[in-house]
Amino acid sequence: MHLKVKYTPVLVNRPEKVRDFLVDMLGFSFCQQTTLVDGQEGIIVGENDTAESCFLLLKGTEAQKTCPSPIIINTEDCLRDCHDLQNRGINIIKKPEYTDLGLTAEIADTDGNRYTLLEERIYSENL
Repeated sequence: MHLKVKYTPVLVNRPEKVRDFLVDMLGFSFCQQTTLVDGQEGIIVGENDTAESCFLLLKGTEAQKTCPSPIIINTEDCLRDCHDLQNRGINIIKKPEYTDLGLTAEIADTDGNRYTLLEERIYSENL
């Protein structure tokens, strides 16, 4: 069996605003608007329109809206991207710092949704 993650559900207050932020400010592509089995509307956004892995933006419940989960986005150069995003007026809420996974920083959109930029690094004691 060969299984892959295709859609990562992300619960947000206003999916359309998050779509616009991901597309207009971060350079992702709008893939499609969709209706799930339970009738819930969703918005699919990916790296491009044929992305292997996509965000499925869903409207969260009241309880979920008060504690938005960070959306983790990989980057090749966290410092460069933070600088570029800050120059474009995006709020850097947590400056770049080293973590076990690599170099991370956190940004936010105007709705308060948080995005973690992750430049993955392998730290090895064998070096």
